[in-house]
Amino acid sequence: MGGARYIIVPNTPESFGTTTQQALRSLYNDTLWGGLAVAHVNFIPADFNGLRQAIVANAAAFGFQFTGNNNPACQQPAGITSAWALLCATSVSPLVAPGADQTHSFADDQHFATAGQKIVGDYYYYSLAVAPSQISLLAENPIKTRADVITAIENQIPASQRVRGPQGFNTWITGDVSSLKIDPSSGFIGARGTPVMVTAGIDTITSMGMLIGFAVSAGTKKPNFDAYGSYTQNEFAVSGYAAGTVGPF
Repeated sequence: MGGARYIIVPNTPESFGTTTQQALRSLYNDTLWGGLAVAHVNFIPADFNGLRQAIVANAAAFGFQFTGNNNPACQQPAGITSAWALLCATSVSPLVAPGADQTHSFADDQHFATAGQKIVGDYYYYSLAVAPSQISLLAENPIKTRADVITAIENQIPASQRVRGPQGFNTWITGDVSSLKIDPSSGFIGARGTPVMVTAGIDTITSMGMLIGFAVSAGTKKPNFDAYGSYTQNEFAVSGYAAGTVGPF
């Protein structure tokens, strides 16, 4: 555990086996996760049982032709009644067909074959560790583009207060191209991109000296996750603003 960044604790499969086996697995799962939570252990619960059920429900999407542990990829050796996957692809327990470790989800009556193990590994790493840190950045990135809109309006207000256009109205437009980088922290994913924002507005000053106006903004950016792809975010906003001067305020 020393130095561990993520602690992933999977459950045991409750969806197959005898009624007694399923009940004992369910009790084990509840006891394990509940005990860790009571002990305030910061862990990621992995629903291995749910993953297995998803594979069975849509085998073709995962690339499997056979998903049951009653149709394993490795031939059952004589005299061995369970868990013979360690002998798989040897003369003792050859594959039932060439490439069976890719088309059968189970290697024996208990363990996933090669393709199944890769799916489990991808689920643990990408779905449970990488993806949550990626999705968390969706709330961070708009802060930059929203700040650009606010800054554009704040910069325009003193200019509009000083100078009036024809019929007392000012129309204006401004743009911003910037660089955004979120450094990875404690092993989480970082991101970098180039936000582009354009804001246009119109304002006027009332008879009481109050500046009022509205603006329309449009922007886009495509942040790249560090080595894990990218996403595109488009933003549109309609803003109202007002400003007045009273003495020194």
